[in-house]
Amino acid sequence: MQMPSLETLLADLELITLAAIEGGALARQHLVTGIKREVNKTEGDPYVTAADRAIDRHLHNILTTARPGYGWLSEEFMNEPDQIQREFCFVVDPIDGTRAYCHIGREFAVSVGLLYHGQPLLGAVYRPVEHQLLTGGLGVGVFKDGQAVTRQATPPPPPTKPRLVVGYREEKRGRFEAMAGDYTIEVHGSIAYRYGLVATGYAHAAVSYHELSLWDVAAGHALARAMGCDVTLLNGQPIDYTAADFTIPPGSLCGPTPALPALQAQFQLG
Repeated sequence: MQMPSLETLLADLELITLAAIEGGALARQHLVTGIKREVNKTEGDPYVTAADRAIDRHLHNILTTARPGYGWLSEEFMNEPDQIQREFCFVVDPIDGTRAYCHIGREFAVSVGLLYHGQPLLGAVYRPVEHQLLTGGLGVGVFKDGQAVTRQATPPPPPTKPRLVVGYREEKRGRFEAMAGDYTIEVHGSIAYRYGLVATGYAHAAVSYHELSLWDVAAGHALARAMGCDVTLLNGQPIDYTAADFTIPPGSLCGPTPALPALQAQFQLG
């Protein structure tokens, strides 16, 4: 499969980056005016906010107006499976880490990914409260706040134990207490940002034990692929971006591609 031209890659990366930044500005506005929770009509999920829906609508307008031939998949839209079959498809989580957004007002991200023939190509992950931006993808590399990242040139600062980044749900359940001797464990609200930390070399691995959706991981997965990392299920199977229900089974992992078999064995569900 031939890659898109560098001109196309850079233009699309600029587009999704600007979209993520605009979405972040909207998220901050809603923090100032007050977070209004809504009920997800399909799942009864209390962690859906007016901000989720407003940002989703805004990003849909920006991105599909600029690229009308591209598909669209997002957390807050009534999604159609045929969209992801298009050559290019935006995959968007307007607020990745809605629980963190609701409870602590930080550590969430706007996550905008772009698939090419059903595989992650580009990603933009923006944490608007912290003003932290990770962008990039295959063919262009990864950028942190606009500066190119070289993964191998990012030695971990003390402590020297490798970092394992996890979500609040896993941390609260105490899943990683037994691994504290092997890893420095950090908790971050956005899974896409956690994958970005692995891509930049700040963390060695990111693990999740609960069911995810494609929009949770697409942007971060693109960043990981660009830096010699990958995202798989803990059983070693690849992420299926053609899943009709857009879900990823419980148990997934992001890490350096050569280290994945050992990591899968270490963190396997049991």
